[in-house]
Amino acid sequence: MIEQRWEVEIGSPVLATDGEYGRVQQVILDSPQKRVAALAVRKYGLINSQTVVVPQAAVAAAAAGEVRLNISREQAAALSEYRSAPRRDPCAPGFRAGWQVFCRNEPVGQVSLALLDTGGRVSGLVMHIGHVPGRDVIVPVDWVNKVDQPNVYLRVNRSALAELPDYYPDDAIASEVNDALWADDIVRATDYYEIDISVNAGRVTLNGHTQTSEIKARAERAAHSARGVLGVENRLVVDDELMMEVAQALAHDARTRGQIIGVCARHGVISLNGAVGSAGVRTAAEECAARVPRVRAVVNYLRAPGVEVDAEDQRVLQPGRGCAVYASDMPIGRVERVIINPRNRRVTAIIVHGELPDLTCDSSDQLPINLSQQTRRVVIPVSPRQMVTTSVSLNITSVEAARCPDFDLASYVLPAANWRPPYPYRREDVLFEKEKPDGPEN
Repeated sequence: MIEQRWEVEIGSPVLATDGEYGRVQQVILDSPQKRVAALAVRKYGLINSQTVVVPQAAVAAAAAGEVRLNISREQAAALSEYRSAPRRDPCAPGFRAGWQVFCRNEPVGQVSLALLDTGGRVSGLVMHIGHVPGRDVIVPVDWVNKVDQPNVYLRVNRSALAELPDYYPDDAIASEVNDALWADDIVRATDYYEIDISVNAGRVTLNGHTQTSEIKARAERAAHSARGVLGVENRLVVDDELMMEVAQALAHDARTRGQIIGVCARHGVISLNGAVGSAGVRTAAEECAARVPRVRAVVNYLRAPGVEVDAEDQRVLQPGRGCAVYASDMPIGRVERVIINPRNRRVTAIIVHGELPDLTCDSSDQLPINLSQQTRRVVIPVSPRQMVTTSVSLNITSVEAARCPDFDLASYVLPAANWRPPYPYRREDVLFEKEKPDGPEN
């Protein structure tokens, strides 16, 4: 999933990791390339309230409604006070809501919003033009000739503004695309719930899996039809194509070449069926299929001498990062990361961050919900008897969850930089268990 663009609205509330902090006063640029260096933020407070410089690196996300920082209010106390740059200083221009915009010295509108890409570079301005109700349009940053506070001068004639696209916030566009996909009878009946929508600067990316190339094309056409869409990148993976990729990989692997192995794909999950001569070949087939980059997970139904296949153990569970986690008796937290077995690309455990019963207290006569709570990160194994939808429902109590081991990063490794995680995860969502060294030989 791509990250949404930053939409920095002057006056937006600014939130630190532990609560409200202030409001955006100004966007500060540091070079002629118009890269955002910082935000000028007016801190909340009745006495000695001041405006401070929040560096771009401290901004976690920004939408039309708010700016979120990746630092706490205590850490923000070290930020330096903002001092306005001298007028006409070309090294520190900025943008404020309400600044006048001119085309060839003719006033044409006012700045409403600065649009930033995920690297912190200004990608455009949202400008309100015309009389009431007027239009909000996206002005490419390349059109800006100079910034002379409080005025912005464009290098184009007024007539060029008529060709500019209307501005729609990314979240509004995502909602429009979602509605368009639902309105398509075929997409709704087949793969609607397997398609993820993300929006960056009005450009839509479709991620996920579809059963056929026809459904993939229908989804793209539906996305193009939505209001405010400036472009569509279709990254949907087609099951038919994925099935062929896995079959070819098995045919070219020396360990599985010549074996009769049935391959099926359903929303990116590969199923291996048939019978092979040994447990080693069975394992090799699973590993081979899992190395195909776009595979979501591998379910191994292959029969082999001495191997029992339990269909119940083959259920694929993929809880998303941030999903709420519920024990059988109470909520306990959210999924922070997942542990994946690279041999079959399946989730084996989840790292849950939340409030768990304090087992050091005498709990013999108390319900779990009445026990004192501890904030912890625990590793909870994934069981096929658990339920995963938009949340995770465990088949254990909160006390049993509290007995799970604390998360220790030293026990895990990050995937290699070139490893492609299965949908819907990003590489930073995933950890692998460290391989245990072989024991001493007797």
